Amino acid sequence: MIVEAGPGAPPHFFLIGFRAPPGGVGPAAEKRGVVITRSLLSFAGIALPAGAVKETDEAFAGQSASGPFRTEADIPVWKPVPDVAVVADLASFLTPAQIGNTNALPATIAATAFGSLAVDRGSGFGAAVNRSYGHRPRGSGVRLGLAGDPGAAGDPASLLGFDPSLFDLPRGFDNAFANSAPLPLEAPFAPGDRLRFTPAAGAMVPDLTIPAAPVLNVTENGAPLSPPLDLLAMVDTVVVDRTAGQFALVWRATFAWQARYETATLTVQ
Repeated sequence: MIVEAGPGAPPHFFLIGFRAPPGGVGPAAEKRGVVITRSLLSFAGIALPAGAVKETDEAFAGQSASGPFRTEADIPVWKPVPDVAVVADLASFLTPAQIGNTNALPATIAATAFGSLAVDRGSGFGAAVNRSYGHRPRGSGVRLGLAGDPGAAGDPASLLGFDPSLFDLPRGFDNAFANSAPLPLEAPFAPGDRLRFTPAAGAMVPDLTIPAAPVLNVTENGAPLSPPLDLLAMVDTVVVDRTAGQFALVWRATFAWQARYETATLTVQ
């Protein structure tokens, strides 16, 4: 697929990857095309330069490259439910002793209460859901259990011995592994949806209103693709950075990959 940027296009990234069938697990896999863009808003609602789509995780200041992570990469193929993560400088919500205990730090961050979150999709704010700081650790607990059957080093379909040249996903892979800060029972967010954050302590975080979506068009030799491929980007990741006073939004459109898309042109604008 040829990817082109229209005037004023947001930062964007295209990839071809795999997910387990919705509601199912690997090793059966669906080949997907994925379009990812980013938005960055100040707490005052002002659009800011979003920077490039994040291809790698970003650790908290003072921590090793292996985490814990202040921001995870933007490039999962699909998230079953949206992620809403709240981050800040560690010293703003943890004690020096907690920060210094590196072995326990990921679990400590994930267990530290931020406050609550309520969603309004046009009919008023719903029930408030309690939220903690940060992301669920990938390498332990519930999230690790979603990565696939551990198996053994000699089993190329298992997580421990996975061979990507033979299998698209590890046996037993669950798509929910991509969720680092899941908001259960919710769908991705559309323009006009609102998120209200109520901190347990400290400065308030204003409501977030999802802005206009990027426009994605797919053509072939300058004409609409036939049959068409209609792409609608939705926000499936919100990172609330209390220290920076910013909302980072990740927009994603994912679609079943077909060979005919190889020569099509995707325009992001």
